Amino acid sequence: MPNRSYANSAKRELQIKKELEKENWFAIRSSGSHGIADVVAVRPAPGCVDPAHYEVKFIQVKTSQSLKERKVSVSSEETACGYVNVEFHSFPVKNKVFFEEQRKRKEKKASKK
Repeated sequence: MPNRSYANSAKRELQIKKELEKENWFAIRSSGSHGIADVVAVRPAPGCVDPAHYEVKFIQVKTSQSLKERKVSVSSEETACGYVNVEFHSFPVKNKVFFEEQRKRKEKKASKK
């Protein structure tokens, strides 16, 4: 059984990646979180005519049992080539009942095979 914490974080990272792609970002998830960010997103700088200017997001994803709802904190920096944003996305952790129900569904699905 994979590490529950890793699986939960990976799910959240993919969720953020999909949200960004819907907003026309090119997003990449760094699996294993060995890089400087869990998700990196790039798109042309809005309103800029120079094709070499980009808006970049470096996103760290965290999960916490103390949170009741999703929290996002952002710091932005304007550079010569566009904007760089560093974001921290924090998510509440599901309770043990959720994980037990998820495990039972997987077992039931596996037994049908």
